[in-house]
Amino acid sequence: MIPHMSIWLLALIMLVCGALAGASFGGIRAAFALLGIIAGAILSKTLSPLTAKLLSVLGIQNYVLSVALPSVIAFIAVLILFKIIGNFVAWKVEIYYKYKASELRHALWQRLNKRLGICLGMLNAAIYFILIMAYLYPFAYFTIQVSAGERDGFLIRVLNKLGKDAAATKVYTLTSACIRLPNEFYKVCDLMGMLYGTPALVERLGHYPAILNFIEKPEVQDILSDSSFTNLILHQSPLRDIISHNRTRSILQNKTLLTETWQTISPYLDDLREYLETGISPKFKNEPILGKWILDAKATFAMLRRNLTNVTSRELRMIRELFMPMLEGTRLIATPDKKARLDMNFNHAILEQLISRQLGISRTRTPIALQPAPSEKNVFITFQGRWQKDDRQYKLNLSAEGAQLSLYAEVDGNKLVLAEKNDPMPLIMIKR
Repeated sequence: MIPHMSIWLLALIMLVCGALAGASFGGIRAAFALLGIIAGAILSKTLSPLTAKLLSVLGIQNYVLSVALPSVIAFIAVLILFKIIGNFVAWKVEIYYKYKASELRHALWQRLNKRLGICLGMLNAAIYFILIMAYLYPFAYFTIQVSAGERDGFLIRVLNKLGKDAAATKVYTLTSACIRLPNEFYKVCDLMGMLYGTPALVERLGHYPAILNFIEKPEVQDILSDSSFTNLILHQSPLRDIISHNRTRSILQNKTLLTETWQTISPYLDDLREYLETGISPKFKNEPILGKWILDAKATFAMLRRNLTNVTSRELRMIRELFMPMLEGTRLIATPDKKARLDMNFNHAILEQLISRQLGISRTRTPIALQPAPSEKNVFITFQGRWQKDDRQYKLNLSAEGAQLSLYAEVDGNKLVLAEKNDPMPLIMIKR
């Protein structure tokens, strides 16, 4: 069997079809078609803003289609215009030779027109082949990364085969001269292939420092909480099932979300790949505070028990029964732009008051002015502010609705101790 037969078979079929079409339509029509192809390729980018507006008028909201189709439509429109002109000129020439020239000259012209048509038709077919592969190869590069093997649909399998053969035969080097996509496109495809091929990396992705703020957005959390959608990715479902899901359609129609996604990850594509492969980010490894930290209630209680030396076992039991549920869900997020966010169970303030009242511990922390409603058991306050490096520690200045917190954090591997200075009740947190 001929290696990479699919790509050569496609080229052969297109050449044969081009030759037959050229012989049928003649040299004049084939020549104008050639001019249309060249003009369309040159003008498609210039005219694409107009065709993009046409797509928006027609109600096409899919962001991928709105990016990929305008230049194609512009190319086809220019090609059709040249073919209409070619048909008119060919008709005029045919009228002349049929009614004003001799039969011999008419016969010679028909033979010349047919043979010229065959040559130009094959040339047109060769250019069409390059242009088609120029459009198909980027799509094939993506679909190969997220291939589900035999579970893929017939068209996806054919596209994947053509893409692999184009890469193996270096045909894509010809196509890249026609349509040059930025390297970032292929890097994103590689990342998507890694996540699709190794679903366990999806959780690691959620811990990458540069996207922590982004994934906290309500619209992103809404997507992540849709198990029917996320399970398609985690179970490596075929691409057709993922694309046909309503959630995918809504994402592709949300230009704002897609733009924000690109702005978030585009500066860190190489670093993000390294992080997914090794679990270590070369760009952020020198700032260990970066990331998402979840409170370890048991470790925090153990630290408190060591610091409180004048309490009875009954008082310790009372604190533990209140302590763990009250602190559940407390977390700290520190991002590369030196912003910090502390989601804190409001009842922690009540616990501090209880400990202070029962055990006579003097508290220096600024009291939180807010008071929860009696019926609310878990009321969270989000403290926001900035972090800065202070010698070997990190200092966090946070605020929420008039309440101010000035905290210090010490990081030791995957463990973080968060407290005020000389605080007998530090929070022990672990990196999630």
